[in-house]
Amino acid sequence: MNCFEPLWAKYYAPHLTKTEVGQLRRSETAAPSILLTEIIQKQGFDSANRTYMSVESNFYVKAKSHYTVASLIERTADHGWEHQCLFTNAMRIAEPGEKASPASRIVVAPHHILTIEFDDRNIPFFQQQLGWLRSSGGKHDSVVGQFVTHLRKTYADAVGLTVVYSGHKSLHFHFVVSTEILRGAAPEPTSARLGFQKAWDRLRDEFENFAPFGLAGKKADTSLRQPENFRRLPRGMRLNESTDHIFGVPVGVPLFQGVMWEHLPRGRGGGGKGALLNPVDFMTTPIVPHRSAPQGAKSVTIQSGENLHAEAKLAALFDGVTNHPKFSHLDCSGGEPVAYFYNHPADQNPKSVMRADFATVLVQGSNPLDLTNDAGVDGVLMSRLPRSLGDMLDIWADDFHGQRVGPGGRVRSTVEAEFAEAARDHKTATKAMSAILLGSLRDNVRKPETHLLCAPEGISKTRSLMTAAPDLIKGFRREGLPSWLMFAFPTYEGAQEKEAEFRTLHAADMGDMKPVFLRSFDRIYTELCPDPKKRVSHKDAAISGYASRADMIRAEQSSVAKAMDGAYADLRSAVASGSPVFFTVHDVAQAWAKDNFSRLLLGAEAVENPADRLAAREATRLGLLVHDEINTRAIVEVMPSEKMEGIRELINSMGWTSRTSLAERWNTFQRSGRVQDFDFDEVCRIAGTPEHCWEHVTTGENFEYGASLDRDRDIYARANNRRWHVRRRNWASEVAHKTAILTTEFVPLLLAEHAGSWRTTCLDAPLLPKDATSTRPDRTLTTGSASRHVLAARADAVGPLFAIGNKLARLDDAETHASAKGSNAYIGKDVVQTMTMMAPEQYAEHQALNAWTGRVDLARIAHIDQFNQTAGRNLGFRNSGSASHRVMINRRLFDCLTPVMSYARYDMADDCVEVSRKLQRRKTQKAKGRIATGRRCPKLAKLVEILKAEKETGPLSSVSGAHFHQVA
Repeated sequence: MNCFEPLWAKYYAPHLTKTEVGQLRRSETAAPSILLTEIIQKQGFDSANRTYMSVESNFYVKAKSHYTVASLIERTADHGWEHQCLFTNAMRIAEPGEKASPASRIVVAPHHILTIEFDDRNIPFFQQQLGWLRSSGGKHDSVVGQFVTHLRKTYADAVGLTVVYSGHKSLHFHFVVSTEILRGAAPEPTSARLGFQKAWDRLRDEFENFAPFGLAGKKADTSLRQPENFRRLPRGMRLNESTDHIFGVPVGVPLFQGVMWEHLPRGRGGGGKGALLNPVDFMTTPIVPHRSAPQGAKSVTIQSGENLHAEAKLAALFDGVTNHPKFSHLDCSGGEPVAYFYNHPADQNPKSVMRADFATVLVQGSNPLDLTNDAGVDGVLMSRLPRSLGDMLDIWADDFHGQRVGPGGRVRSTVEAEFAEAARDHKTATKAMSAILLGSLRDNVRKPETHLLCAPEGISKTRSLMTAAPDLIKGFRREGLPSWLMFAFPTYEGAQEKEAEFRTLHAADMGDMKPVFLRSFDRIYTELCPDPKKRVSHKDAAISGYASRADMIRAEQSSVAKAMDGAYADLRSAVASGSPVFFTVHDVAQAWAKDNFSRLLLGAEAVENPADRLAAREATRLGLLVHDEINTRAIVEVMPSEKMEGIRELINSMGWTSRTSLAERWNTFQRSGRVQDFDFDEVCRIAGTPEHCWEHVTTGENFEYGASLDRDRDIYARANNRRWHVRRRNWASEVAHKTAILTTEFVPLLLAEHAGSWRTTCLDAPLLPKDATSTRPDRTLTTGSASRHVLAARADAVGPLFAIGNKLARLDDAETHASAKGSNAYIGKDVVQTMTMMAPEQYAEHQALNAWTGRVDLARIAHIDQFNQTAGRNLGFRNSGSASHRVMINRRLFDCLTPVMSYARYDMADDCVEVSRKLQRRKTQKAKGRIATGRRCPKLAKLVEILKAEKETGPLSSVSGAHFHQVA
């Protein structure tokens, strides 16, 4: 008989059924709790990182210190774990003399416990909760088991559940969540307590709305929303202190906190794409207001923008003029928020308070205005909140996040917040975006500026600027500035498409604008000399002793040179009589400041001497460059340090200077014996870049695709602990008076913000519903097999299915992600896109960028950028309502993207319901094995049957020798 049997029999049995009492009895004899042994006892005290989980035997300790848990874990305690009854989540150990409250010392440990409890004295409800734990089959068939399964399918960080009886009237549902994803996305959280509170809110909503629980409006106890509050320890023991125990147990009787139900598969996380621990909630930027506290007021440090937002709301509701009393300040230093108020205009010492559980002010101190909360009493009736202060702070916090926090936890500027509020449909979003973009160009026209705007796909960024071209040209002319405009795109096909769109757009108001499709010098030469074997290169010119490739073309390909002169003469004629609007590619735009032939031959026929080149340069200055869809390499260049150091060593050994001719450079390069090691053009480029322009970084160990069990064979692990050279590119401020860089991608935005030389704006529309893609994760999808998967999808499709993805060149109606950027050709068409892991070297470059910016997620965000770009071809603002969009993605990649899903503008709805082929194969093989065993050894099969039968009557060792003899 277990030691608590008299307790169950005397006090519980009269109120509960035999089955229910049996549940309590079994909790005392159950196996050790995984939550206790594998989580609390292992992360309960970490002296190296100075973190702990407070464990105590009663509520009345003076502070939630680390002393008890440290003594338990270090085996110095006189009493064991079974004598404790309470625990908290992880906190930082307070420094000597530090008076920081537990609420301000919350930290992110490997696992966090979110506890749901219902503070209800109703025995039938207690019985209802016991019923949730029972099932006729396995534990997963119970109501609680169904809920845990639902959580793990929904949230990738959901681990499992331990249900503990409190010893009185309730059960504590301890949900364990892994912080691995959170720590990868937010390695240095600025608002850990807030993040865990928001996670509790999500879990509470899931729990209360789970229909099988049948809660009928019952609400979870909000006190356990705070991560630092005590909760019931698994298999702990307490003395009853309640005089009105729900089952009549007398005061002072020991009560057992049994584990009623537990499922904690710590080796595997959930399979969902969501996260209970949203990194956005953990990265609220701390804001410390610089304001002098009134005399006598508490000195308060506001720790987040949420608090400032709440203070502004309270100040408006209690202004002391029309609404009394007057709000002073909000104090959150004690864990629970308290609002302080002045009683009258001359009051200098705000003593009146409103606590978290109240919506009215408790007047304290002198009260000459006779402030009152009673409408039937003479005096000044005070204002009140619609709900309790705690509830209103939650509401205002959500309001603040909606206005101020964008994807990835980025705090919005005032302009960005106004856009988020204004963008409620396609029309309002486009109008608001256009006002912001054009305003940045029209305001202070004379000031040179580069402005990067990140905004959703299809919101008409480029079209808004093309529409405004006549007004922009007039504005530049009015100020005496260059009025030439240029629009740059990733491909020539895209540039031609936009030029045609511009002509159509301004068919009735073209005026003196001259739309021009502009090709580079190299592109014109390639078209006029189509035979690759006859084309000359920079290297060819060097080998042949020419000063430049152009000189070699003129000397050895006179007919081609003459045709090129004619092409440039036509271009000069086209722009001479008006204001040109060029449509070209990124390379031409980024090199505009270099005085290359693509630019200079537009300004003059001959550019042989410095005077001609200077005149041509002045004639071809740009007033505005619109650079559409920038990529990372246009912002920052990265190169492995071993390669950079090898090239620098070679350049120094060759003795090159700025006056060394091209031919002499080639000769010394050839004599160096390094022709096979390095590209000549790249060596020349590095020689022209000062060494001080390069920064040195070393990558960490990020494992953005997850850590492999065999790191020696992990092709992505090789990117870790590697040295890189990084160089910021500064072309944007040199190519035009004003440069507008447009992008839909977050990686360029993050890089530009870190570089710090450009103005940046990020627009998102949280009030607009997200379109959903049909997403099918598949472990067999790789870059090499993508074409086969697309062909299979097309075989199942009813109509034409256009494909966008890498390595699909052999398919018809297929483009790469890069070539499809910005295209409107997919509107109303069904699209399938493929997403696979990066090539190892591309992944390594993103790790270099991580090291440069201090981030850990740029490779994964780059995948989300690719997803957004391609899904935006026929969804979002381009959604015609009739098109479908299917995403085929590698399963490993899909799972790894969970921490950065806040950057996705479209939902990835996982509709893959197929059973894993590997699992199905394993089940089939096991079934065949069992059949084969019976066929190969009938005697063994017979013995198995006998042992199964004997299991019902006694231990396996009781099988008699007669049975074995019979089988034999």
